[in-house]
Amino acid sequence: ALEIDIVDGIVVDGDAFVLCSDGLTNHVSDEEIAAAVGGAEAQTACDRLIALTLERGARDNVTVIVTRARRSL
Repeated sequence: ALEIDIVDGIVVDGDAFVLCSDGLTNHVSDEEIAAAVGGAEAQTACDRLIALTLERGARDNVTVIVTRARRSL
């Protein structure tokens, strides 16, 4: 069954959004995801999260997308 977390609110410059599969969330906690994303560039955050999942013996496909909101000029 598909599970989606939906959160609404105001988006501000620098906010990060993570779209991922359960291949990640089965091995990495929300707190660890937040720490990995922190101030990191999107690709760096993805690389860290995938590496952490693989270190923990991921047995499923792992998909991670990180994007940041940027104020347009």
